[in-house]
Amino acid sequence: MRSTSGGPRQPRHANDDGQASSMTRGDSMRACRGARPSCCPTNAFCRTTGRIEWLSVHKVIVAVERRDAGKSNKDTAQADTLIEVLAKKRPIELAEAWQEAWGTGARWRDKLEKGRARLGLEAQEALDMVARKLKESRQRRRKS
Repeated sequence: MRSTSGGPRQPRHANDDGQASSMTRGDSMRACRGARPSCCPTNAFCRTTGRIEWLSVHKVIVAVERRDAGKSNKDTAQADTLIEVLAKKRPIELAEAWQEAWGTGARWRDKLEKGRARLGLEAQEALDMVARKLKESRQRRRKS
C-alpha cells in the first residue's frame, strides 16, 4: 500500500470500540496468525480465512454488513451450506470458531445474532447442536 506522498502506508485496523490503530505489516501478520491476512470489511479483527470454519463465521458477519441484497443473500446461502456441512464433519472446530467470534465484542455478537437469524432452520439447529457438543466435550475433558 502506498500513501499519496509516495511512502508506505500503514494498514488501519479498528479495535472493538471502533477506534483506529496503526499496525505495521509485522503486527498485522502476527494478529492474523498467518502469511496471508484477509480482513473482515469491519477490520475489527484480522484473521486468515484459510480455515473453513472461520470462513463460515466470516460469511455470516459479512452478509449482515453488505448493502447489496444480492451479495448478502449469496453470503447467507454460502454460510448456510458451510455450517450444515461443518456441523457434521467438524462440529467442534465450528463451535470453537463461533464462540471465539462471539467473544470478540458486542458489535460482533450483534452481527452474529442478526446473521444467524437469516440462516435457514437447519443451519440454526446445526449451530445449537455444535454448541452442545463443544460443551459436552469440555465437560468430558474436565472429568478426565
